[in-house]
Amino acid sequence: ALQRGFRTLAEVLDREGYATGAFTATAAARHGAGLDQGFRVYDDGGVFQRIFVLRDLLSTPEGRAGDAVVAGFDGWLSAHHALPFFAWIELSELAEWEREDGVSTGSYAAAVEAVDASYAKIREALDRHGVSERTLVLIHGSHGQMLGEHDRLASRKGLWEELVRVPLVVDAPGRKLSTDRVDAQVRLMDVAPTALDFLGIDGFEQSEGVSLLGYATGARKASMWCALVGHDEGVLLGMRANGVKYTRRLADDRRQLFDIEAD
Repeated sequence: ALQRGFRTLAEVLDREGYATGAFTATAAARHGAGLDQGFRVYDDGGVFQRIFVLRDLLSTPEGRAGDAVVAGFDGWLSAHHALPFFAWIELSELAEWEREDGVSTGSYAAAVEAVDASYAKIREALDRHGVSERTLVLIHGSHGQMLGEHDRLASRKGLWEELVRVPLVVDAPGRKLSTDRVDAQVRLMDVAPTALDFLGIDGFEQSEGVSLLGYATGARKASMWCALVGHDEGVLLGMRANGVKYTRRLADDRRQLFDIEAD
């Protein structure tokens, strides 16, 4: 859970007069987990508290279907599109595909297609309400998938490249871009400062993140140093920078150093 002492992007924008709404799909992002800070509307479907109580007795789904999540956003946008707004939309189809025991049923490709279909509905809602040309859209994953690498399928254990590298897409209307793709390493902690920079709002005092818009304009080119935290038979700490990755498991002090390109 996110502690209340941390200031969120939603809190910053709420104080700036933005309408704020979150539309989540998984139990990890349920209301009360701390991620609701700053959101005037927080739509998690209202089922996840019951899931946590009953999960040892019943077989329950990992999350809500994308159609339900997007429908909640669409209805909210209908009432708020005339205002400056911030919406967080979480989709769970890939979370439903994976299981912590490393076993999965169903098609990964079908799960990706379901996410794509939900995103298409989000873009259609933005177009229908006439706000596409003034809306910054940021898309990112929370973690990757092993897909058979290192003899693992859907496990989230470890700090393997397949897990720590995730997609990050920025659609910034009205900005002249010098490139469509950035090869430099960036971090998810940079997402919120990027949004605030685009909006011309001062950033977080507590954040170590930086705006990524400089990469798109050519003003910034160097890769970011990245700290890593994970677990695999104990807590894993690591860092990734300049073509190398170092990891350490605290339980037995196992240390590994990788050449990212060669190993």
